[in-house]
Formats: sequence, structure tokens, C-alpha cells
Amino acid sequence: MWKKMLTLVGLKPRTSDVVFARPPANEQEVRAGLTAAVAKRAGLDAGGLDPERTFAQLGFDSLQAMKFTGNLEKDLGLELDPTLMWDHPTVAKLTAYLTERLDFAAGRRSIA
Repeated sequence: MWKKMLTLVGLKPRTSDVVFARPPANEQEVRAGLTAAVAKRAGLDAGGLDPERTFAQLGFDSLQAMKFTGNLEKDLGLELDPTLMWDHPTVAKLTAYLTERLDFAAGRRSIA
């Protein structure tokens, strides 16, 4: 019903751009969410995505990387640098970075 209401007022529900439907609880959920979202964007099966391939090798250009980063900001509630995907250019490296920022070990999330 909410989708219908959004459409009536001229807004579209943000579903296709969502990287994480809910905040990840651990590193495995970060990796799984990133893998699924990147694979979808690259037109691959998530199981066939090499986490060491760079985002550029997977077809991301700078605009797509900035949009993806913006979606991550919304989904995770973190402020992220627009160059995030170039600074951490693989799913493996981005997972490690985001896991550190989310600070699961301390049982709290860092937004610094």
C-alpha cells in the first residue's frame, strides 16, 4: 500500500538502489550485501563474483561508484567519502573498511 501512496504523490520507493535492506550485524552480512549488490549491478550471479576484482573491472564508472556510495551512506547511516570505491576498490577491501567503520567488535557503530 505504501508503494501505491508514494506513486500517487509522484515518488518512487527506493528498492532497486538498496544495498542493505537492514543494517548488517556482522562482517559476513556486510560482505554478503556488498557481493549481492555489486553482482546485481555487474549482471553476475553473486556466487560467481570474485571479491578481488576491482569495481572498475566489474564495469563501475565514477558516476555509478558515487551513486553506490550514496546508497551505502543511506543504508548504513555513515558519512562516506565520494572516492570510497576507488580508495577501497574491491568487495574484499570495501568489506574490511566498512566493517571497521561499523565497529561490530565493540558492539557499537562508529559514525566518525
